[in-house]
Amino acid sequence: MQVVVVDNASTDDSVRAIQSLYPHVHLIQNQVNEGYARAVNQGITWALSRSADFVLLLNNDTWVEPGMLRELIHVSMDNPQAGVIAPKVLHYVQPQRIYSVGDRKYPWSPIPLHVAHNRLDNFKYEGILQVDYVSGCGMMIRADVIRDVGALDESFFMYYEDADLCRRIRDAGYMILTVGKAHLRHKAATSARRIPVKIKRIKARNRVVFYCRHRHGPHPYLTVVYLFLTALLTLSRDALRGDWNLITAYLKGLSEGIDIIRHTQRTK
Repeated sequence: MQVVVVDNASTDDSVRAIQSLYPHVHLIQNQVNEGYARAVNQGITWALSRSADFVLLLNNDTWVEPGMLRELIHVSMDNPQAGVIAPKVLHYVQPQRIYSVGDRKYPWSPIPLHVAHNRLDNFKYEGILQVDYVSGCGMMIRADVIRDVGALDESFFMYYEDADLCRRIRDAGYMILTVGKAHLRHKAATSARRIPVKIKRIKARNRVVFYCRHRHGPHPYLTVVYLFLTALLTLSRDALRGDWNLITAYLKGLSEGIDIIRHTQRTK
């Protein structure tokens, strides 16, 4: 096993601490924040250049519980058609509560639905679940699958890049599995909270791009209606709080997303 850390232009002592405490770790230092997707792809490229069989993606705010990697490898050996094998993700502060075991898409739903988000963990989620999407905070991908479908789409910068990759992997015929006995704890959005306005814009933009790119439910128009209604709800909540910076950022993100889709359609 080899570990690679991609430092996305951190401004604290992260680099020095890693070099001092973990000299065996391969460290990639970016001079500017390249975005989550590009930084992860840098790590993936390095891993593939070392002939890795699997690549395990982990966010910087996750905590790997003992035995997690062993469980993931064991399940991957028994399921060669699984392109992604992910752990059950638990809340860091409340590990008895599930953060994510993945999402599933249904013929009748305009968006994929969470399987057990925020539910109390129990024996029902200790097995192996087949899903359509898993959280990018912790997912193990076969190297051959990355070579087949590609890595993360860097145009997303951050948010929805993991869902886009999962969808491409599913569309290529591979399974996505969540292993209930493999536990990962996640603090969730610790970095994003520092820049709420920027995150609001990026999320709004990428949500439009993702759902226009990947069909869900019986008809694309139903997804558009759902996105429109949720946009109204989001804007109403921010307006009630008087947070006009977030409203401006959200509207700008929606506009950027629509422009990207229009440009994509014109160039087809």
